[in-house]
Amino acid sequence: VAADAAQLFVSDWAFAGKEEPAQVTEIPAAAGEAVMQLVPSGPEMATDTFYDALVTALYAARTHVACVTPYYVPDDVVQHAFILCARRGVRTEMVMPAVSNHLLADKARRGLLPELAEAGVVFRWFGGMVHGKAMVVDDIVAYLGSPNLDMRSFFLNYEDALLLYSPTEIAAVRGWIERL
Repeated sequence: VAADAAQLFVSDWAFAGKEEPAQVTEIPAAAGEAVMQLVPSGPEMATDTFYDALVTALYAARTHVACVTPYYVPDDVVQHAFILCARRGVRTEMVMPAVSNHLLADKARRGLLPELAEAGVVFRWFGGMVHGKAMVVDDIVAYLGSPNLDMRSFFLNYEDALLLYSPTEIAAVRGWIERL
């Protein structure tokens, strides 16, 4: 994953500078046994891999979903996926700031939250600004990264997420969310 991230950085740097990307020659040594996957996304990609992974995880959820996001302004598909999680009995929790640092995002989410609450989504309001982005689904997969749960992150911005599949790392993310 470190080598993939290094190569992604070099490629993005070259793209921004309109240069030919160099190859990363120094590959970091293996640092552990965790199973993880780097998932870049951006407007020039053929498919939006992060968005696809998010929607797939929500539809596959069986027991619980816990997520943290500073901004919640998803498209209809993601909104409905969260609603269906809660309606089918999946404990669905969202941690977000009561007031974020973007008034427009707060106003945009206002119309979406009552529908989630009615379906049974539990909100954990963070007193200050929380800018972390993470989600755990059934202790089987988790993600950390730059994507917010909003359409800009899904379809416009260049974002990177790290999907985690190892129990130790997933438990660490879940513990962090619970502490928030």
